[in-house]
Amino acid sequence: MTRGTRFVGHGAAVVGLLLVGCPDQGLSTYNAEPVAEILAPASGATAVEGEVVSLRGQVGDSNDGPNDLVASWFAGEAVLCEGAPPDADGLTSCTWTADLSGAEIRLEVIDDRGASGKATVTLDVAPNAAPEVEIILPTSSGVYYAGTLVEFDGLGTDAEDVAGDLSASWTSSVDGALAIDGALDGDGHSRGAVALTEGEHFVEFVVSDSVGRSSVATVLLEV
Repeated sequence: MTRGTRFVGHGAAVVGLLLVGCPDQGLSTYNAEPVAEILAPASGATAVEGEVVSLRGQVGDSNDGPNDLVASWFAGEAVLCEGAPPDADGLTSCTWTADLSGAEIRLEVIDDRGASGKATVTLDVAPNAAPEVEIILPTSSGVYYAGTLVEFDGLGTDAEDVAGDLSASWTSSVDGALAIDGALDGDGHSRGAVALTEGEHFVEFVVSDSVGRSSVATVLLEV
């Protein structure tokens, strides 16, 4: 800082400048808080228990680039995706297997100086019962011979899905996956006939619903 000062010498007035130093007080840099937005799903959307839900969001900061930000996803207090930088456009994604305890989805973002922002959506998660399954044929008391076709009949039903939305599979502890059509008919049956190898077979019949929830029925038979 400068201050004008008048010097007087030998009868003549001389105007000069006296420099007076000011202490360096420093300038603090303003750090804006980052912002977050969940693009999908929308708040109030419905998911089915066990369904894999795709989460998409965007984060940004007025004085930081994407590489200076870390985004994390949560369902309630459970961490879904650990902190990671968004892409060059500030986009971030994650997946969540819907359950009844984590209907609030949260996206959090932190910049390199610790400032943070967040966004939340609340989802309606509908309960999803596992399918009910039954092996009708073969039975453990039946008589079966190696090289002779064995008849298979399994029944699968589900409280939320129709038979056409269900899939089935048959496996044997001896022969592995059995060549029986995995589609259930309109009545919920999976039927076929397979020749089995000689030995004791532990047979599993598995039915899965449209979101991958499954149930299994078993039978032990001697060939």
